[in-house]
Amino acid sequence: MREVGYERLASKLVQLSGGGENIQAVFHCSTRLRFKLKDPGRAKKAAVEELDGVISAAVSGGYFHIVTGINAGEVHNDMLKYLHLVRMESGQREETSGFENPVMQPGRLTGRPDAAEISGLEDQLFHQMMDTATSILNARGGGEPVMVVLFGCKNKEPAVAGGIPHKKTEEPVRYQKKEMIASPFTGETIPLEQVNDPAFSSGILGKGVGIKPSVGKLFAPISGTVTAVFPSGHAIGITSKTGIQILIHIGIDTVRLEGKYYHVHVKKGQPVEKGEMLIEFDIPEIEAAGYDLTSPVVITNADNYVEVLETDRKKVVASDQLMTIVS
Repeated sequence: MREVGYERLASKLVQLSGGGENIQAVFHCSTRLRFKLKDPGRAKKAAVEELDGVISAAVSGGYFHIVTGINAGEVHNDMLKYLHLVRMESGQREETSGFENPVMQPGRLTGRPDAAEISGLEDQLFHQMMDTATSILNARGGGEPVMVVLFGCKNKEPAVAGGIPHKKTEEPVRYQKKEMIASPFTGETIPLEQVNDPAFSSGILGKGVGIKPSVGKLFAPISGTVTAVFPSGHAIGITSKTGIQILIHIGIDTVRLEGKYYHVHVKKGQPVEKGEMLIEFDIPEIEAAGYDLTSPVVITNADNYVEVLETDRKKVVASDQLMTIVS
């Protein structure tokens, strides 16, 4: 069972970023935290990467980026609470104007939603990854234990159910069912490992494909339910009627646009049908603002399936077959 909250990780990240007084702002997107620091030299990148729950860290574009996986929103919320406590104990004055300490006044400076509004947007996706491990154990009916490794935590030893590793046995592969995932975009495909975002290119968040959209519309790749959607419009999660979990991230680092040039047509919990338009976005404006619109489309519970087969087409039209899920 995962522990409730991320208070300890949040406090460690604050300390290793130079302390609360060194943090001007903290933002998050679907997979990472983004710190604006007064003195970037005080950030201890190597120590941050050793923390449980941290996948990687980097300094880029004037920000200290910390990739935690799809629990980033929850870590961010606990960090806001911790920073508030630290500032109140130290007697620091809360800033309410300018760029200084906007974490103390979420939404007031930029129109972004506050922590309460953000809370839970990605909670569903995080739990889905945890459910992947649970379902493996349940499927075995409590029999011989099986090794379960959860990515996003840098434990020295892999988690082992029942205390002993499962011995691999060779069994014939039985292809029971194939499900087709349609392309949510019209555009050019690229291998996921070539996407300029380590959270996706490393495969940590799942298997999939990158697409460079040529039309600013995102359509449902399969019938199901919207399980996560950001007010910024840059990312959306969908679970199919059969349980396939899909995360679509429009562009790289586009959370920084804070919803500008995006128009979301759906909300969390809404049923959708394959081919239904979910989000519109302005390609020329986003690119003019300096952003890479390469968009990862990943199956976050890929380990539940025998195989995820990506298309070999270089160009796709929305509704073309993009992936085949074999179970």
